[in-house]
Amino acid sequence: MIVNAPIKDDIWQEHFTQLHGIALGSLTLSQKLAACAGYLQQRLGTESNPHLRQQMKTGASALERAAGGDFGGISDQFRNIVRTPAEHAEDEHYLVLVVKHINPCEPPYPLIIHAKLDRRTLEAQQVLRSPDFVGQLARRLRVESYSPASLASRVQGVNVLHHAGFVRYAVFADLVHEMEWTNSDVEGGLLFSNVADQFMTEDMAVVRKLFPHDARRLGQSGVLNDTTLRYLFSIFLVLHDTLGHTAPHSVHHWVKKLVGNFLLDPFEELGADTQFFWMATSEKMRGYLSQILTAEEAEALPVLWLLKRICHYIRRGFLLDAQHGNLMEDADARIGVLLWQYFTTHGAIVREDNHFYLNHALFPATIEKLLDDWLEVEGEVPGGVESYAGAICEFDARYRSVDPSTGKWEIPADLRHVFHLLT
Repeated sequence: MIVNAPIKDDIWQEHFTQLHGIALGSLTLSQKLAACAGYLQQRLGTESNPHLRQQMKTGASALERAAGGDFGGISDQFRNIVRTPAEHAEDEHYLVLVVKHINPCEPPYPLIIHAKLDRRTLEAQQVLRSPDFVGQLARRLRVESYSPASLASRVQGVNVLHHAGFVRYAVFADLVHEMEWTNSDVEGGLLFSNVADQFMTEDMAVVRKLFPHDARRLGQSGVLNDTTLRYLFSIFLVLHDTLGHTAPHSVHHWVKKLVGNFLLDPFEELGADTQFFWMATSEKMRGYLSQILTAEEAEALPVLWLLKRICHYIRRGFLLDAQHGNLMEDADARIGVLLWQYFTTHGAIVREDNHFYLNHALFPATIEKLLDDWLEVEGEVPGGVESYAGAICEFDARYRSVDPSTGKWEIPADLRHVFHLLT
C-alpha cells in the first residue's frame, strides 16, 4: 500500500493557483494544454511523493499529446482513475482531464485535480450493481434487463483537495473532450465532493428557513457532516446517472435527441430523479440499502436530494428576477418546480405559516405515483417525436408554474413569498 508523504498546503495552493489561471485564461485550448504540461514538467523535480510524481509525469505527457491533437492519454487517465481499486481509493491522486464546458458555446478546458477517492462509494456499488438490485429496478420499469456493460460500469466519489479549472458535480465519459458521447453508462464517471460541500455551506441556510422541521430532523439524525453528506450525494449520483438515464429508453435514444433540449432536459432529469427516489424509498429496495447505509442515512438520502432541488436549483437567479429566476435558461431549476408542484399537489409537501414540511408518510406513495406518471409519458417514445413531445407538454402543463401574461415558467408564488423573506 502506498504511504503518502505530508503535503505543504501553501505550496500546493500556489501550484494550483498557477494552473487555474492557465486553465481558465484566454489562450487557445492547445496553448493551455501545452502551458499546463510545461508547468507540470517544472514541478516534477520538487515533488517528493513518488506516487504523485509518477501521476504528474503521466498527466504532463497526456497534456502534451493532447496539445498536438491526440487525446488518447487524457482518455486513459479518465479510465484509470475510474477503475482505481478500493484498496487505493484513499491514496492521493493527481488527475488531468480535458472537459467540455458547461456552456456548449464555450470551448473545452483543462481540469487538473489533486484528490482522494471515496472507498465507501466504490464498495457500495457491489450492491447497487448487483443483478438482484438492478433486476428489481428493471421489473419496476417494465424492462427485461440492463446491459452487462452498464452493470460493469463504476463511478468514483472524488474528494477534491485542490483543483484547476471549473469542477462540475460529476464528469462522465460523454463530458470528457474527444471521448464517445454514448459511453457514459459504460465507462462510468467521477462524482465530485463539491455538491455536498455546497449543500453544507450554502443550501442548509435555506433549508432551515424553508423546511425547519426537516432541518432539525436531519440534524438529529447525525448526517449533517462532510463525510456522510459526500457519501450520500455520491450514492444519489451513482443511481441517478448510471441507472436513471438508461431504461426504459436511453437518454441517447434518437427520438429524445430530436425533441429539443428545452423540452427534453427537465423531463429526462425528472425521470432519473424519480427512479432514484423510488430506489431510495421502495420497500422492495430497503434490504439492499441496509447493506450500504445506516438507518439514519437511508432515511435522509431521498430527503436531501429533494431539498437540494427545491432550496438550491429553484432559487437560482431569484435575486435578479424574483418572478422567473433562471427557469427559462436552467433545466435543473425547472425540474425543481415540477417536483415542488407534484409533491405539493399530492400532499407530500405541506405549508405551515411561512414555511413547509415533508409529509414522510406520503413520500413513498407519491414517488410510486410519480414514477407511474413518468413511465406513461416515456411509453410514448416508440410512437415518435411528435407523440413523445406532446406527452411531455401535457405533463408540464399539469405541474409547471407559469406566468399567464407571458407564458414563461415562474417560481411558484408560495415559494417566492418565502424566498423574499430569506433576502
